[in-house]
Amino acid sequence: MSTNQILDIYTDLEPNQIRLIDLKPGNGDNDLYVEVFSKSLSDFDHDDYDDYDGHNAYDNPEREWFEALSWQWGNQESSHKVFHILIRARPKLGQDRPWERMKVRPNLWYAMRRLRQPGRDVCLWIDFICIKQVDEDGNEDSEKSKQISLMTRIFSKARTVLVWLGEPGEGLEKDIHQDDVDKAVNYIDNLGNLDNVDHIASMDGAMASKAGLHDLNPVFRLFKCGWFSRRWVVQEIAVARKARLHCGSKAISWERFAHAVALLERVSRDGSINRMLKWKPDTRHVSDYAGNISALPAYRLVQNTSGLYIRRKGQKGTYVWQRTLEQLVCFLAVFQASRPQDTIYAVLGLASDFKPKDGAHDEDPNLERKDFEISYKQSPLEVFKRFLIEVVSKSKSLDILCRPWAPVCESKDEEMPSWIMSIRKKPFQADKSGRMFRFNPDPLVGAAIQRMSFFTASGSDIEVHTKPLLTMSNHCNSKDITIWAFELCKISKAMDCALFGNIAASWLEEGGWQEGTKLPPEELWRTLVANRTSQGDTPDPWYPRAFHSAVREKGIKYGINTHTLIHEKDNAAYFEVFRRVQEVIWNRRLIRTSNINGGNLLGLAPEDAQNGDLICIILGCSVPLVLRPVESQSYFTLIGECYVDGMMDGQAMRIKKQWKELRVV
Repeated sequence: MSTNQILDIYTDLEPNQIRLIDLKPGNGDNDLYVEVFSKSLSDFDHDDYDDYDGHNAYDNPEREWFEALSWQWGNQESSHKVFHILIRARPKLGQDRPWERMKVRPNLWYAMRRLRQPGRDVCLWIDFICIKQVDEDGNEDSEKSKQISLMTRIFSKARTVLVWLGEPGEGLEKDIHQDDVDKAVNYIDNLGNLDNVDHIASMDGAMASKAGLHDLNPVFRLFKCGWFSRRWVVQEIAVARKARLHCGSKAISWERFAHAVALLERVSRDGSINRMLKWKPDTRHVSDYAGNISALPAYRLVQNTSGLYIRRKGQKGTYVWQRTLEQLVCFLAVFQASRPQDTIYAVLGLASDFKPKDGAHDEDPNLERKDFEISYKQSPLEVFKRFLIEVVSKSKSLDILCRPWAPVCESKDEEMPSWIMSIRKKPFQADKSGRMFRFNPDPLVGAAIQRMSFFTASGSDIEVHTKPLLTMSNHCNSKDITIWAFELCKISKAMDCALFGNIAASWLEEGGWQEGTKLPPEELWRTLVANRTSQGDTPDPWYPRAFHSAVREKGIKYGINTHTLIHEKDNAAYFEVFRRVQEVIWNRRLIRTSNINGGNLLGLAPEDAQNGDLICIILGCSVPLVLRPVESQSYFTLIGECYVDGMMDGQAMRIKKQWKELRVV
């Protein structure tokens, strides 16, 4: 479109205003026509959409309503075909306006064609069309930041959020076919019809057959649609009054879909789905064929959107958010953002402690929410530094340094400092087929969502310290931070990494377990589970007996294959203990420390750790950190967190050490 055409359609918006479109009637391959107009969000301050079924709401002339589209943009250049719609500003009475051609993303074109109705207009909010993307000079328009700050309100006031997963066999979803979608939706309906939810976990043969679970491939293909990996969808679904998923010609309610995902995850916890699928020829007898369902974006989305807020009755569109910004950013690391800054911006509207600075807001019941400015003019590093300073100030903790949350950098120039942990360190990641498998250990600091640290290596009374936990330069390109620390010890011996979470015989020997000895030494088995259960509790006394049982048949010299014990042995004790072992040791190194109070302690360190690295206690961090001197020891690189047996619960604080300022890059 020309500059004049842009000005005609995209007139300036008042505060609290948005644009909407009327998608004009049509069918088949007819051109797509849309008219653009502006409305105040206040016009949609009513909670009684549910009083009307779909037909009556459309026909009620007194009802102000719209539907919001949630979709995946994709890459414009991914298709050789150019997709257009015909667009104009809504004409005033008695006025006529010409239609202009506007290029749109292929995935959006397919969505609009499916959502168009043959006999009536469809009123929609679509970000790509309703937000002015560029100004008259072709630069990104300032309107975008302001409208993004209104996203939570836009999706909460929509009558329905229409989720577009894609057109089977086309564009972003070339690998899924309409037949797969049909089967998947049928399976989801069958799951929803299971009459006794309490007996789902037993998953006997009759129930599996009734649910259609003997052929789950189409369901998993649907779960892996790209839409589920978008970070913005968490917000879009969380605040929706109602949501409906569309994929090609099929549609299903979000409520029904979420119910099915939750049931499948529940059944998969004890490995029963993988054991069942193992015997099917088309799953190639792989014992972990389904992967980890709880790590799939589809499950994370269901899990998160059900507990993000409490909605206050009688107050229109009023939400009391339950998660902090740190919790959201860390736990939602599995969701992707097309822009690095959206790692933070996409969840701002859902946080209990922060809110987008731009844009008008309803009276906020979350009175402690602090403004966080949305600005795409700031570099990703600048935004991430602001985020870290705010998080540390709020939480009084440096555990964020140990949690993977930052997007992967695409170029050397964008490379982040060592104290911003990349999502490359996420425990679970997708393989080429989209299945989620473990690639890294769980953070020793525990998940941010748990609100409580597993350990207290630097003591539990941070409030008595007057030193700032973290300081950094205000210069936008500065990549160093200053923390307070003391050296606990050095790594004197680093063993090979625990590949795939298996325990090598050399590890057992280094831990002092000798052939013929019944139980493993206490420091060894404690280290292998980091002296905690998966829930952060003290391990039960029977844990060492599970280790002894695992080596009883072949002996210590064969090590311990945790994968076999978890997936092929029908033993609940094995499942609990060795699932925990995998969480702790996967790709970590067993280490021996230099002398601490007369002993060389056993521990675990990151895969990049090496002999001579420092192990330091950091003020405000619940676990010790491995640091490596650089540039004549005036700076340090953060290698990662570590476990030192006997030093994780404040014991190191009894060693007389002097706190020093360390600069980390």
